[in-house]
Amino acid sequence: MTGSPSGGAESPSPPVEMLHHARGERQTLIVEREGAELRLRILSAESTEWQSRMDLRDPARLVAPYMQAMMLALLWQPEPSRVHVLGLGGGRIPAFLRRLFPRLQIDCTEIDRDVYELAVRYFGLRPDAHMNVIIEDGRGFLVSCSPSIRYDAIFVDAFCGIGGAPLRISSLEFFAIANERLTPEGILAVNVIPSDVLAAERLRTIECSFRSTYACRGDGTLVAFGTNAERLVLDDLLLRAVALQTRHQCEISFPTMARSLGRIDGASSQPLTDASPPDRVEIPEHLLRSVRPSDPCPCGSGAVFSQCHGRAGS
Repeated sequence: MTGSPSGGAESPSPPVEMLHHARGERQTLIVEREGAELRLRILSAESTEWQSRMDLRDPARLVAPYMQAMMLALLWQPEPSRVHVLGLGGGRIPAFLRRLFPRLQIDCTEIDRDVYELAVRYFGLRPDAHMNVIIEDGRGFLVSCSPSIRYDAIFVDAFCGIGGAPLRISSLEFFAIANERLTPEGILAVNVIPSDVLAAERLRTIECSFRSTYACRGDGTLVAFGTNAERLVLDDLLLRAVALQTRHQCEISFPTMARSLGRIDGASSQPLTDASPPDRVEIPEHLLRSVRPSDPCPCGSGAVFSQCHGRAGS
């Protein structure tokens, strides 16, 4: 927010306009607009987490810093031919990739059909021959898709109601599946919420699953990268970042973000497995009011709410 030209009081923030607030098949979904910014939330308008943000003046621009950081995957795959985006939200990541690579084959998985419909209705998502959206659990799709399919990059950006990733896409078993779907030099990029109580365990799990791992930290962002390619030193990464910047001339400063890359170094934490549900996750009371007994538990364990964090109230 900037001050007025006369040096007086700051201009008031534009009012928040609620465009959509309804219970879907799996969860409550909210679309709101504040000035030129469009946002998608789940479960509660009181939630501090936005699943997608879009600048209506420049829809293909990545507003969220973590999404910009995820694009550092292009340092390892500057000319991708096929990528997978696990977790559609408002479709910001595929829209940006389409802008840079018009012929890129993009496969997106989204478990909630209502999220997909909102992405089409409000966020301008337009699937076509080069952008395929599959309404399916992302892990299940990676297991069942044709063995011939290999991805140059997999972007994991799927969250439950409290801002943490479901266990089934955070475990050693999941990353083994992702490994099988990557090309030999392929790269995995995972959005991790820095405030997540399981952030260290999530990072350690990625570190245990790939030959070379990196983390980008800063500006409220934590993005992890894993690849089976040989580890690159910072100087090599910066050279690649400069080449990307020169080629694409987009709003992301690849060299600046590349300087934030470092080792994960999660040796003090235990990796997550399918058999270790996140029982330490606390769910804010205001979010619990939006969850039905038969809904998936917002903690991300994979169990229904009545058999997980809702046991005490059932």
